[in-house]
Amino acid sequence: MLGAVATASAQTSATRDVSKDTVVIAGEIYKAGSLHRALLGKNYRQEWTTPIAVPVLDLKTAHGGLTPKKEGGGKQAPSLRFVAPDSSEWVFRLVRKIHLVLGDEFRHTVIWYIVRDEGSASHPTGAIAAAPLYAIPALLHATPKLYYMPDDPALGEFRKTFGGVLGMLEEYPEVPKSGKAFAGAERIIDSDTLLARLNTDPQTRIDTRALLTARLMDMLLGDNDRHPDQWKWARFSKGDDAVWEPIGRDRDKKALRAVGGLEAQSAKTRIHVLERFLGGKWSLIQARPLTGRTHQIRVHLKSIGCPLAIDELYGDPKAIAPPVIERLSLHAHKLTWPSPRDGKTHTAEASLPDDYRLALDALRGKG
Repeated sequence: MLGAVATASAQTSATRDVSKDTVVIAGEIYKAGSLHRALLGKNYRQEWTTPIAVPVLDLKTAHGGLTPKKEGGGKQAPSLRFVAPDSSEWVFRLVRKIHLVLGDEFRHTVIWYIVRDEGSASHPTGAIAAAPLYAIPALLHATPKLYYMPDDPALGEFRKTFGGVLGMLEEYPEVPKSGKAFAGAERIIDSDTLLARLNTDPQTRIDTRALLTARLMDMLLGDNDRHPDQWKWARFSKGDDAVWEPIGRDRDKKALRAVGGLEAQSAKTRIHVLERFLGGKWSLIQARPLTGRTHQIRVHLKSIGCPLAIDELYGDPKAIAPPVIERLSLHAHKLTWPSPRDGKTHTAEASLPDDYRLALDALRGKG
């Protein structure tokens, strides 16, 4: 049974009579009219303002019973640590950030409201979607679950901040003195401790492949908030030469979005036809993205009815592929960039691969 709609951005002063599930709105403050959306962007406003059914966190039964331990978190969103009977620790983080990185002098000014509105650029449940993706390459990670925290007297001194809010609960990477350790680790340390060990102990090593994989996943998912406090490091044997594996946590910046608004830019690609083959059926083109990313080349060519010859996502599956080429028919010929060190412009060029050259020779012979 679903309870009444509750606004998760506000605290309550009395215990709610809720069932196992309740309906909440993650961020009603992000509701906006057409002018507001035109100025500050569409973002994820629909996701923030749509009522959703979520389970209610029962502190008496969850993980055998959770006891609040201490408050933590960064400057924008507080978190609450819990301890379970098996000594495992859990952390509850608010979905919506309730603090701004602005001084009190900005409160209730236009700047304050604009900065607060930027929270709509982050997906409210992006961290939940990210967890199974990190499991695919077998990366250590916390797995959050969405809950509504009732205004429970068991919260004690933390009730004012955490009672009646929407948040995510995940296991805190820790190895307690007795009881269950996160992922069965022998020891878990923070980034500062790891850095100190790396600087003083030549035997200290990290799993560089796992770290690179994790960082590539962050880039793929658009997570631009990965400071040292959001990493823990685990080893699974007691040897001093044991490799430390990264544990990613607190991933609340997944699927960051900034669409529309005054600062939005149009994606532009300059396209120049170099050669035509078979009466214009095939063409060799030069494409230069003026804004955005190289992926937009594929999108723009598709939009004008001239997709790349071989493109599984945007190409024509019925089209006959050019001879020899059996992969994405897009070649990075020249890259130009300013150096952050000396300010000079640098250029790198790559000649056409053999399969491209053979395909062009074949097309020219038929043309």
